[in-house]
Amino acid sequence: MPSLPGVFFALTTCALWALSFVSPVVLERFSPYAVTLGRYGAFSLISLVIMPFAMRHIRALTRADWAKAAWLAVVGHMAYYFFLATAIQLSDVPGPSVVVGLLPLTVPIFANLRKQELPWCTLSVPLLGIAAGLFLVNAHEYGRIQAGEGMSQYAAGIGLAFAALACWTWYGIVNAAWLRSRPHVTATAWTMAQGITLLPVVVLAALVTGAAEAYATGSPTPEQWHQFAIVSLVVGLGSTWLATLCWSLASRLLPTTLAGQLIVFATIAAVIYGSIYRGTLPSVAVTLGVSLLAAAVALGVRAIQRYLTAQASAQESALKVRILNG
Repeated sequence: MPSLPGVFFALTTCALWALSFVSPVVLERFSPYAVTLGRYGAFSLISLVIMPFAMRHIRALTRADWAKAAWLAVVGHMAYYFFLATAIQLSDVPGPSVVVGLLPLTVPIFANLRKQELPWCTLSVPLLGIAAGLFLVNAHEYGRIQAGEGMSQYAAGIGLAFAALACWTWYGIVNAAWLRSRPHVTATAWTMAQGITLLPVVVLAALVTGAAEAYATGSPTPEQWHQFAIVSLVVGLGSTWLATLCWSLASRLLPTTLAGQLIVFATIAAVIYGSIYRGTLPSVAVTLGVSLLAAAVALGVRAIQRYLTAQASAQESALKVRILNG
């Protein structure tokens, strides 16, 4: 049976991740460089502040763990979010959400290709339901693409969204595999390791981009800088530190094929947050799509539960036969 705490941690992660889809819109005056550096600068500083209180966790990390944490942090955090933030500022929130929303499909598919955890027949129906739900959620964006509105800029944003999708698909699979192979590494240590190894990257990137790249249009006012600091702290703590911790816990407790499907709730949460921010209700297509997404994931959880139960029963029966046969 799928671990209920694992499902809880995965859903909590999705609710926290969804905040990061809104932040580039809230900070539209600032460039994607600044938005990315603000988020991960906060993530690194929070990790450094917590580190003295968690040294027993940190001491368990080997040199190989630190090296892997650095790669995962650069690709799965900074590169992913820079591509996503740039895509959102070029194409608005919904379009890139169409692409990054494919994570519930790409993570289970590539995870099962890498190491088959479940039969494809068990995954096929839930994945098809997720695909249909994602299409409905973003139906208005498909119509916009066909209408050719701002096609050049929109296409550039969508291309960057696919780059973000590739980064996090790799991160989701490799991060889960590494954690399972290192039972001595706690989720707290792994979260801090990724935050700490990002600090020199953030500092170097800030020096390279310079003050000229800090904002996109005009010079921000003191109030806008204050807003930038608050939003960076919120997404650095919530969407990054706490979300990474919860995802690490979920990755240990759930098959990657199931955890990947649960990412769909980040899309659902993003739709809810976006509607609240705009002060509007979702369209009928979006509402139907969200309902289909939730139903598809519920179906996937039940299908995986039945498969794992059947496997456990078969193993128990085989053991009884071996005992009876002496």
